[in-house]
Order: sequence, then C-alpha cells, then structure tokens
Amino acid sequence: MVFVEIEVLVVEQWDLHKEIAKACIRGVLVGLGGREGVLAHEKIKGPVRVGKYGVNLDELDRIAVPAVIPSKPRQIVVIDEIGKMECFSSPFRQSLVRTLDSPHRVLGSIALMGGPFIHRIKNRPDVQIFHVSEKNRESLAASLIDVLLHKGISSDS
Repeated sequence: MVFVEIEVLVVEQWDLHKEIAKACIRGVLVGLGGREGVLAHEKIKGPVRVGKYGVNLDELDRIAVPAVIPSKPRQIVVIDEIGKMECFSSPFRQSLVRTLDSPHRVLGSIALMGGPFIHRIKNRPDVQIFHVSEKNRESLAASLIDVLLHKGISSDS
C-alpha cells in the first residue's frame, strides 16, 4: 500500500482537490460510479463536527465505503483521503482495513496528523508513505506508478 501525505491543499493534477477548493463547502464526495454527496458543510447539524463543519456520515457511508472495497481482481484502490472526517465512520474504517489486508494495491492520501486510527495505518509494515510538497509533486507520479505496478514497497523512499 502506498499513502501520500499532502502538504499543499490544492494539488493541481487532482481535479477533486480543485473542485473542493472552488466550492463553498468543506468537502465533496465523488464515488467511481458517479455517486456524489456532501461530506461536510457549515449548515449540517449534528454531533459529528470538525471545526465549524458538520460531517454527513450517511453520505460518507453511502459513497466512500463501497468505493474502498475492490470490485475486481487485481484492482488498484484509490482513496482520497483518509482524514479526521472519514475516521468518524466505523464502516469506513472497517472497510479500509479489510481492503488493506487484501492482496489489492492501494493508493491513498492520508492526513499529516491524526488520531490513533491514522497512526495505525501509517505504521503498518505494508504501507509506504510519500510526503507530497509543492517541490516534489510534479515528479512524484512516476515514483508512485513504479511502486504500485512494479517494485512494491521499498525501504529507500
């Protein structure tokens, strides 16, 4: 598994980040099947909050949970992102661990800092972390593809 820690909020190559940066909401969920929903918004009321944003766990579970479960053999699972909001969902955490425990390759972004769940994911022996910054983001794609498709995890990244 390969996870990247993103230093810069907007990574230009990733359309989802550009859309989130343009929106007046905290987060947008987009599933591969075209399912869309609002992850968090100032106007969402409820007990699950991150700062001023209410977290929509129903949408997270409806869209993100199925998206992290591989549907085909040898499928590479892409997860954007594992952050504080996502960690509020027990079904998301359970599905993510099952996927990480499977033979499928995973490419994801993960919060720089976080609670115990994020810490456990980062410290798994089968996880390799790449730090993404403005300085290396243009050249990192080739390294990630190489790791995902050819070499697997190495100790020199």
